[in-house]
Amino acid sequence: MKNEIFGPVFPIITVNSVDEAIEHILARPKPLALYTFAKASEVNHKLMSHVSSGGVCVNDCLWQNAWHGLPLGGVGDSGMGRYHGKFSFDTFSHKKAVLERGFSYVSEKFGEARYPPYTNGKLTIFKFILTNFHRFNLPTQAINNIFYAFCGAMAMFAYFFLLERSSAEFAIPPLNSKQ
Repeated sequence: MKNEIFGPVFPIITVNSVDEAIEHILARPKPLALYTFAKASEVNHKLMSHVSSGGVCVNDCLWQNAWHGLPLGGVGDSGMGRYHGKFSFDTFSHKKAVLERGFSYVSEKFGEARYPPYTNGKLTIFKFILTNFHRFNLPTQAINNIFYAFCGAMAMFAYFFLLERSSAEFAIPPLNSKQ
């Protein structure tokens, strides 16, 4: 067993312990697939956490390749990337990362922390941005929805506020009333 096997041969190697199995596997190039058969889930989890492989199938064989929800691919000598259905498309597609910063007052103030002189206040702002950046990771559609909801709420508030105010302050008395 010096090379990968692509065919109907499935070698079974007996070992005396899980550690011996891990040692045997780690002494060779990373496998395309790891097959582990054990009733004790601790054994399977130990193998999965200590052995790097392209894929893993627990208590069965080859089915990880048949399911389109799982990628097929190796690591190291057994290959690179992930292939199978949508994973193939993703592997050969380039997801372009784009960050667009606006020129609003708040954006400009936060942006000033990047430039010297570095004061304690600027470092505090910079640390806040770096530790909370994930909180501002909203998709454009979500931002638009929040904006439209806010505008709608403000319009409703303004309408009812002005309607009540205008009816109270600018009430025209009826023509036939006596004062």
